[in-house]
Amino acid sequence: MPISRITFHQASYGAEQIAQVSAILHQTLVDAFAVPANDRFQVFEPKAPGELVYDPHYLARGRTEHFLLFSILGGKPRSAAQKAEFYQLLTDRLVAALAISPSDVMVTVQFNSLDDWCFAEGKIASA
Repeated sequence: MPISRITFHQASYGAEQIAQVSAILHQTLVDAFAVPANDRFQVFEPKAPGELVYDPHYLARGRTEHFLLFSILGGKPRSAAQKAEFYQLLTDRLVAALAISPSDVMVTVQFNSLDDWCFAEGKIASA
């Protein structure tokens, strides 16, 4: 039950590429985190120049204008091995599909419980 926010420079990605990122992200969540196939909630946040600020070299070989920041809020916790697999698989797939640098992919993941979710109708998900 993750919800993902993908932040990027608006001039760097068009509709077709955003659709590719969406499909790759979702398939990687299904493959590495065992997310159900119909559990797809994503928010794409294009940013104008100056609205996405990051260090191009912090723990990377050099980020470019193709930088993608994935912020994922998931349900049940995953192991370090599952997270490592997810990060690598997502990066590899994005690099292959979009011809971007692996340094242009940054991911953060947070987990919470069913009590922190209401999917619809004002009902707590743990009920």
